[in-house]
Amino acid sequence: MSNYKHFKHYYDPYDSLDVEWQNVVSKGHLTIREVVSLSGYTKSYVYRLVKDGVIPCMNGKSGKQVRWIDFIHWYSHLTETPASPIGEASFSIAGLIKLTGMGRCWLLKFVTRYGVRSYSVGWLKRYNKEDVMAAWAKASCHVKPWLSIDEALMIIETDRKSLFRAVAQNTVHIRHDNGVLLFNAHDLKRWKEERYE
Repeated sequence: MSNYKHFKHYYDPYDSLDVEWQNVVSKGHLTIREVVSLSGYTKSYVYRLVKDGVIPCMNGKSGKQVRWIDFIHWYSHLTETPASPIGEASFSIAGLIKLTGMGRCWLLKFVTRYGVRSYSVGWLKRYNKEDVMAAWAKASCHVKPWLSIDEALMIIETDRKSLFRAVAQNTVHIRHDNGVLLFNAHDLKRWKEERYE
């Protein structure tokens, strides 16, 4: 049986909470204000989610309350989250798939290769957004078919003048995408190999 490593094999919703938040959630229910503070989202957004039934809630003595387990289930499955007391701004594995377009196995190797920090919320791991974006800036150059000028310069390790000379000589093909100039990654890699032969 395969172990995908982004799942934990036990349920510990207190993993990355500060002591003060462990005390808050130990009572089993959260107020809407606590949900707002823990999640990092705005009050109006959380109220809209409660109203739409995305976050289940019940009426308590002090107003609307959300069971801790329901909060964790909702929060841990979000594809992307802002910074909050639970942790830094982050992606779930589904969020990484959406961002990169790559498969789960490739992504699990990717986060290990680049040392992307992670923390657990409920059963699922969250991946530090800042680390992910920095790592993807490096890794994407090797998997995307079309690259921006900064990515192209990173791959071929040369200056702009040489790059545009290669474009003028039809060695590297380009295309425009919403006003952005993109360079063919395959052409760049072939050109780099020919230059260093």
